Amino acid sequence: DASIFKYDVSSYNKNSFNFITVGNLLENKRMDLLITSFAEAFKNKNNVKLYIYGDGSERKKLEKLIDNLNMANNIFLMGLVDRLTIANKMKECQCFVLVSRSETFGVAYIEAMVAGLPVIATKCGGPEDFVNESNGILIEVDNHRQLINALLHMYNNSDQYNKELISKEIIKKYSSH
Repeated sequence: DASIFKYDVSSYNKNSFNFITVGNLLENKRMDLLITSFAEAFKNKNNVKLYIYGDGSERKKLEKLIDNLNMANNIFLMGLVDRLTIANKMKECQCFVLVSRSETFGVAYIEAMVAGLPVIATKCGGPEDFVNESNGILIEVDNHRQLINALLHMYNNSDQYNKELISKEIIKKYSSH
C-alpha cells in the first residue's frame, strides 16, 4: 500500500542509525539470530538501534536474550501495532532487516522498500525475486557471520543506496495503483 508506506526524505535522522524489522516472534523468523548478530556488530555503538515489530511465542525468550546481551538500550521489542505506526517508524530508519528461514513472498520487505529502505534478507524462497545489489543484501539462511557483515555494511554504506529509486522501482513492480 503505497499510500501508507512511502518514501519521505524529510524525516531522515542523521544522529542515529536505526534498523527495523517486522515479523512474528516465531522461531522461523530467527529474531534470536538478528539480536545476537546485532549485539555483536554494535555493542559499543549507542547511536545504533534495532526496532522489532511483532509478537509471538518467542517474545519472553527474546526479552531475556536482549537483557543477557546488555542491549536493552539498543534493541526494542515494539509489539503488535498498526501498519501506519510501522510506516511512520520506517521514516526514521535507514535499513530493514528480516532473516527468516523461509518466506513465500515477503510483504514486509516490499513495504520497507516502498518506504525507500534498503533491505537485508535471507535466500529463503521469496526475497530472491526482488532483492538485488541496488536495493539490499541477500545472505544465506542462519548465517551469523554474513548477517554481522551485512549489518555493518549497511551501517557504513546505507547512504550509497538510492532510496528514492528503491521506492519507485518497487512501486512500479508491485503496487496495485
